[in-house]
Amino acid sequence: MYVRGNHDHHDRFNKMGGINLHQKIITQNGYSFAGLEGSISYNKNGVQYTESGMASRVLSLLPPLLIRRAVKGYGVDVFVAHSPPRGLNDASDFAHRGFRSFRWLIRWAQPRYFIHGHVDLYDQRADRRIQFHRTTIININPALMLELSQDVTEGIVDE
Repeated sequence: MYVRGNHDHHDRFNKMGGINLHQKIITQNGYSFAGLEGSISYNKNGVQYTESGMASRVLSLLPPLLIRRAVKGYGVDVFVAHSPPRGLNDASDFAHRGFRSFRWLIRWAQPRYFIHGHVDLYDQRADRRIQFHRTTIININPALMLELSQDVTEGIVDE
């Protein structure tokens, strides 16, 4: 499963058998996943969105996520995004700022985990996880293997 990033001009992962999560909610092996591709628009090249463009995509996913939250207590187990939420694991330069609308998504849909890339984490000792409301946000860049436990409430294990 994947979402495209700002440098992905075509859907090469789909050809390799991956599942593009962009604007979808799927369940696989008992876990639920949703996702949104792209970064903030900074040079109008590749997969980039304005804040309002991403907000409209977030709003399109909210109704089914809110129904799932009402039934299960959370929107999905794992929300996958290329970019982080604004002010949460993002960077100060414009190209690596997160989306404000992702904060709304987390606040309302309450996914258990929100994983993202886009922001390089050069110091592997740096904390890649933060808590926002009931959601654990994890920067998986440059690479991180995530393993979901049988009981999702036990958490995600690194490496």
